[in-house]
Amino acid sequence: QQAADNQRFFAEQAADNQRFFAEQDAKSQRYFAELSAESQRPLDAAAEGQNGNLQRIKEGQGARIE
Repeated sequence: QQAADNQRFFAEQAADNQRFFAEQDAKSQRYFAELSAESQRPLDAAAEGQNGNLQRIKEGQGARIE
């Protein structure tokens, strides 16, 4: 009986641990995806500004300092 109780206990612990780590993994993946998207925004904006400058230079209007 004790052995069966121990097995059940450890099986439940293992399931709880797996669930916990799966949740933590999902949270950290979400966090880093958001962080990555957040850090990409200024780069996208800078690239957009540079593209605008290149377009203005091509059109002979000169670059705008940003």
